[in-house]
Amino acid sequence: FTDAAEVIGEAWESREFGKAVREIMALADLANRYVDEQAPWVVAKQEGRDADLQAICSMGINLFRVLMTYLKPVLPKLTERAEAFLNTELTWDGIQQPLLGHKVNPFKALYNRIDMRQVEALVEASKEEVKAAAAPVTGPLADDP
Repeated sequence: FTDAAEVIGEAWESREFGKAVREIMALADLANRYVDEQAPWVVAKQEGRDADLQAICSMGINLFRVLMTYLKPVLPKLTERAEAFLNTELTWDGIQQPLLGHKVNPFKALYNRIDMRQVEALVEASKEEVKAAAAPVTGPLADDP
């Protein structure tokens, strides 16, 4: 996961933004798969698995930390909020150093989840605006050369 830093860093520096984002998204997929497979929400309900839960959540937090560091060049505001939550500055040099024994702040949503109904409503409203703008102008001024 952290070994990708060189490839991603070179992609950012050479302005191969698509390549950098593809690499990061592939890592995000791996991180999501890890969390899904480990199912911390299930482990949390199982007696005697506190150490397992701690390990799973620590790994998840560190995967998130690395992903946010990789995204810092293109999502600086989101990264600022992630840094506030993680209670640490996200730097390229720090990618190899996991957060262990580190206190994070209480979680606050970094972004609101996008509701597809809202997106569809915006698209429809935009279509109506385009129709209105494209409607031919008629009347005395439009007919006058």
